[in-house]
Amino acid sequence: MARRSDSELERLLIASAEEAVAIVRGKLAPSRVTVREITARDVVITPPPAFDAKRVQRVRKRMKLSQAVFADVLNVSPSLVRAWERGARDPEGAPQRLLQVAENYPAFMDDLAITREKRPRPRASSAIKRARPLAAKKAKSYAKRSNARR
Repeated sequence: MARRSDSELERLLIASAEEAVAIVRGKLAPSRVTVREITARDVVITPPPAFDAKRVQRVRKRMKLSQAVFADVLNVSPSLVRAWERGARDPEGAPQRLLQVAENYPAFMDDLAITREKRPRPRASSAIKRARPLAAKKAKSYAKRSNARR
């Protein structure tokens, strides 16, 4: 078998890449397309594994997510994640399958947790301090109006 030169391999590689781009852009039809419908007769779906408290916590910590963010990724409530990690409840149904995906393919789940730029949060205490005098004034004026009507 004759060995191809480097320049010929480079030419074939570039031609292959250009063909792939043309196929993706719809300018060229792929040479072969195989579409196969998969039915329940074709496959056996194994049930998701059981997740105990330590395993759930290990998956979350491996992804470096807080309980609240982890709950958003799994589309469950943060209190449910806390219950899982305490051992009070066990994951079941769709969240159990998502935990399996998160454990086996954490990079896929990372795409669901989009990181925002860190911005300082407004302090709740300062907002409450500003609201208290206003609420007190409203309460006094309401009391005066209700006493005047009597």
